[in-house]
Amino acid sequence: MSDAHPELDATNPWERWGWAFASIWLVFLVYPIVATLEADVATGWKVTTFACILGFAVSNILGYSLWSDRAWLALTLMGVLALATTPVIGVEALAFTPYLGMLSALQLPDPWWKWATFVAVVLPVLSLAGPDWSRRGSS
Repeated sequence: MSDAHPELDATNPWERWGWAFASIWLVFLVYPIVATLEADVATGWKVTTFACILGFAVSNILGYSLWSDRAWLALTLMGVLALATTPVIGVEALAFTPYLGMLSALQLPDPWWKWATFVAVVLPVLSLAGPDWSRRGSS
């Protein structure tokens, strides 16, 4: 038993293995990874975007484990890192919103989880009202 890592003392398996639950879903980060690989930008921008995706994944896992009592910190960091990818992958950054919604719903206290989850759901819907990004560069 460790005072430095109270999550190791958890008797509830969801508390103890939350990081594993979060890790399973990271496979869906393949979409922003592919979008980054296909982006027509300089290598430096791609490397920066990959670093943001990696930071997002690490923050997501920490939000379910070591930072479970500071989920707002993980959520804020994830939001900033997701936004930082938009210059390279554009609307494909919406692939991050399910992670934001899931962390909000499962880790934030009441009543904040309801509002943060609502925002994570509304963001992709609002993107439908924006310009048609798929027609970029076409006449």
